[in-house]
Amino acid sequence: MQPQIDKLYRDLFEYMNAYDMKMFMKRETIADKGIYLAKKKYIYNVYDLEGVRFTTPEIKVTGVEIVRSSTPEFCRNKLKEASRIILQEDLESLQNYMEKVKSEFMELSPEDVAFPRGANN
Repeated sequence: MQPQIDKLYRDLFEYMNAYDMKMFMKRETIADKGIYLAKKKYIYNVYDLEGVRFTTPEIKVTGVEIVRSSTPEFCRNKLKEASRIILQEDLESLQNYMEKVKSEFMELSPEDVAFPRGANN
């Protein structure tokens, strides 16, 4: 795929009679599904990431609370699994998973689900 992209940019360079070649592009991700929340906040079901192929799709998360250190660890793990279920399974599986997570969440102590913050003085 990359040689074809390069060829098209060379053709564009010649067609535009440009002074210097400034257009370059590389393929980053091949995914079949994605959830877009905002600019630079998305979740992908990835089959190929920068030339590395996966036999089973992996989840790529950028900018979402799943990867932020300000989100409690319990919640990060559960959000990542929920994202995987949304992208790879059906609604019934997600609903069953959410019921299970809710019961686990209600049994945890406040320290386990509180936002990790520090205090000074």
